[in-house]
Amino acid sequence: MRLIKYLIQLILFLLLIHFFIGNSTLFSQKLQFHFDLFLEGANWVLPELPLYVVILAFFGIGALLSVFCFALWRLRIGSLLREANAKIRNLEKEVAAYRKQAVVTEDFSREKDSNQPALPASVAEPALPQTISE
Repeated sequence: MRLIKYLIQLILFLLLIHFFIGNSTLFSQKLQFHFDLFLEGANWVLPELPLYVVILAFFGIGALLSVFCFALWRLRIGSLLREANAKIRNLEKEVAAYRKQAVVTEDFSREKDSNQPALPASVAEPALPQTISE
C-alpha cells in the first residue's frame, strides 16, 4: 500500500514539474505588490518578484502557519494529558486507601463477629430482585 502511495505522489510531482516547465514564461512574469492603507506615508511597495517566488512564499507561509497551529494543538493536548494523568494518580491513591481501609475493617469485623453466631443467608445477604423472563 505504501508503494502505491509513493508511486501516486511521484506521478503527481512529475506532472506538476511538467506543468511548470511547460508554462515557464507564465511563472517567470514579474509581479509587484502595493500596500496602501489610505494614510499619508503608509504606502509600501515590494520589489518586483517572479510569480513562482510568490507562489513558493505563500506555500512556505502556509506550512509555517500549519506547524504553528499543530504546535499549539500539541501543547494543549499535552496539558490535558498531564491533568488527566494527575487525576488518575489521585484516584488510584484514593482507591488504594479505600482498599486498605476495607481490609482493616473486614479483619476487625471478623474478630468482632467470631463470638456471635452466623446470621442466616436470607438475613445476611438481601435477595436480588427477580427479572421477568418470557
